[in-house]
Amino acid sequence: MHAPTAFRTLTIVIALLAAASLGGTISRLFLGHDTLLGLIPLFNVDAEANVPTWFSAAMLLFASLLLAIIWRAESARGGRFARHWGALALIFVYLSADEGGHVHEVISTPLLVGDFMQRFGGITWLFLNGLGLVVVCVLYRRFVFALPSDVLRLALASATVFVAGAVGVELATWLSRRIDPGSVVLEFMPLVEESLEMLGVALFIYALLLFIARHLPPLALMVGDARRSSPE
Repeated sequence: MHAPTAFRTLTIVIALLAAASLGGTISRLFLGHDTLLGLIPLFNVDAEANVPTWFSAAMLLFASLLLAIIWRAESARGGRFARHWGALALIFVYLSADEGGHVHEVISTPLLVGDFMQRFGGITWLFLNGLGLVVVCVLYRRFVFALPSDVLRLALASATVFVAGAVGVELATWLSRRIDPGSVVLEFMPLVEESLEMLGVALFIYALLLFIARHLPPLALMVGDARRSSPE
């Protein structure tokens, strides 16, 4: 799969989904149409079990598949960071499941009791996610800077865009709700957040495809089986 073509395709789909969600929000807020025969909730990025959610989950799962392919190749050739690739593949499986099934919400529901958690539950999970990100960055610092320069630039751009949405916009939304809970701007914040997150994942997929195309031997995925099947 050609990396630039895949990235362009993903960004076009993301732009179309963002435009559909934006149109639905405008229609709901200013034209008084709440559903439009079900189309508004179907494309609302702030809703669950709809097209943007499924697309995001599919992208994360695809990234996990690419990471697993790289892990297989790196393991076959005795790569120094093979385990890092494998762990990332598992992380992205979880992220895909969480996006599609909101696993963290199911886990956190029993914890959201009491006045403190009702008021600060959102920022608490944001803090925990941020802390988890810091831990991953510390554990992966050597891995990251061992990446080829072209892949590293894309990976850093991907992380920056994704964190800007998942942490930056989320934090801005939490603060805005406490300053002006009736602001119409809040209605558009989820669109910005989700669009940045999807774009970040698309950039990451671009980086992975580029790594596979440029930095893995063409037969690397077959080396392990070839070694096991070759006569002693």
